Amino acid sequence: MSFWHDFLTHNDKPAGKWSHYFPAYDRHFTSWKDKSITFLEIGTASGGSMQLWRGFFGPKSRIISIDIMPKCKELEEPGTATFISSIPHSSASSLEKRLASHLA
Repeated sequence: MSFWHDFLTHNDKPAGKWSHYFPAYDRHFTSWKDKSITFLEIGTASGGSMQLWRGFFGPKSRIISIDIMPKCKELEEPGTATFISSIPHSSASSLEKRLASHLA
């Protein structure tokens, strides 16, 4: 299935995506489906996008999101993780170390 199809049939947490990105998502990410990958997304919002990416890539994937809103941490599900950070308020190297420790 395509990411566009997954998006159209998704009926859990809200997810917003720009429609003109879907062909690029499929073109660049389809070869990564069903592989053990870690995917980083900037911005968690309502958590629906993490669900979509996890469903698209499959159960071997790990989806990591970064957001500035502490409430987004509550949106984690199996196979996902959310880091709360704002680059202007924390150094990039600090965030880099936190992410690296989680990916190890």
